[in-house]
Amino acid sequence: MKTWVTLGLIILSFTTGFSQKDKEAKNLLDRTTALFTEDKGVEVSFNTSSYQQGVLKGKTEGKLYLKKESFVIQTTEMQTWYDGKTQWSLIFEMEEVNVSNPTEEELQQINPYRLLNLYRKGYSYQLGEKIADRQEVVLKAQDKNKEFQTITVWVNTKLYEPSSFEVVLKDGTVNKVGIKQIKKNLILKDGLFKFHESQYPDAEIIDLR
Repeated sequence: MKTWVTLGLIILSFTTGFSQKDKEAKNLLDRTTALFTEDKGVEVSFNTSSYQQGVLKGKTEGKLYLKKESFVIQTTEMQTWYDGKTQWSLIFEMEEVNVSNPTEEELQQINPYRLLNLYRKGYSYQLGEKIADRQEVVLKAQDKNKEFQTITVWVNTKLYEPSSFEVVLKDGTVNKVGIKQIKKNLILKDGLFKFHESQYPDAEIIDLR
C-alpha cells in the first residue's frame, strides 16, 4: 500500500462537469499553495483515513513539517524525511530505513500538499459548495489513466489554508485527510529534513537509489 494511503490520505468523488477552468478557483488555489512555498516553515497536524469500496482500510494521525521542497511526515507507524533530493522512510516496527531519490509522482503519493499544484497542468478545476468561510474546490484529471482522478480540497477563505482533502485514485480507493491545526512562520533548520543514523543505531538501512 502506498505511503500516503497507509497514512490514510484523502477524498470523495464529485459528479459535476469539469469542462472549463474556473478563474476564481485558480485564484484561491494560487493563494493557498503560496503558503507551502515560502521560506518559513509550516507544521501541520492531521488525521487520515483510507477506504476501498466504502470499507475503512486504515487510519492514523500525525504531523507534517514543510519548508519549500523539504518535508517530514511523522505518524505512530513510520517517519519520512525528504530534503529536496533524498528521501528516507523509517518503518518503526521493521526497524528499517528505505533510502531513495523519489520522482515527482512518488512525492505526490507521500505529501498531499504537492497535490495542490496539480491544477497547474492536466486537471480542470471548479469551485464547488461554500459553507460559511469554507470553500470547496474540485480538481478532475483530464486523463483517465492518471493515478489521481479527483482531488477535492476545502479551503478556509479567510486564512487561505486547506481544512481537508479528499482524493479518489484510479482504482477507486478514497483517501481522506483532515487538517487539525496549521502553524506558520516557523524556523525549521535544514537538518530536520534529513535522517540522522546516529539517532537510530539499530535501524537497517536499505539504499534503493
